[in-house]
Amino acid sequence: MELAPEDVDAVYNRAYAYFLQGTYASAIEDFNSVLKTTPEHQNALELRGVSYVLTGLWPQAMADLKKSLSLDPNDAVRMLLLYVAQTRTPGLAAGARKALRKY
Repeated sequence: MELAPEDVDAVYNRAYAYFLQGTYASAIEDFNSVLKTTPEHQNALELRGVSYVLTGLWPQAMADLKKSLSLDPNDAVRMLLLYVAQTRTPGLAAGARKALRKY
């Protein structure tokens, strides 16, 4: 079934299905499409960030999780995921705790 790129909900749902199946590259591709249309789509940001975590793309994960956390600064799960991404990103491990203090 072909999905219209402008149908953000359908593309997000397909991305989420890919994510649940562990097909992270396809999930990331669809999350990218969602975020082009809706840059502050909180769930797409978070799940793309988690997809990056699960594929070892730490700097990309960190960027998405920071942005997602800025939209909801009280989300403990996002804060933990951001901490993990920061501690895994070369050159940032030492500053990870300091960076999290602003959240």
